[in-house]
Amino acid sequence: MEESAKQVFKIKYITVVILLNIFLFAAAAAVAIFFIVPAEAGYKNPVLIVLVIIAVLSGLFTKKHYTATKEWLEIHAKPVESPDSDGSS
Repeated sequence: MEESAKQVFKIKYITVVILLNIFLFAAAAAVAIFFIVPAEAGYKNPVLIVLVIIAVLSGLFTKKHYTATKEWLEIHAKPVESPDSDGSS
């Protein structure tokens, strides 16, 4: 892989990882709030709704970016042949 392609992949990879972390944090926070915060708390339902929306949207964006990164990598990640190898073993 060329150096410029490595830099592009690095940015694409970091983007996917950040989106995945947002998804996991929002989903975990929603589950924790659902079980820990008492039902009498007035802020429980709005916070749960917001966290679920964040989890769903970040999950969709993560899937979209992951598939785009995977397709890009399949195109650009060709092994570099060394000049001293002639193909015979």
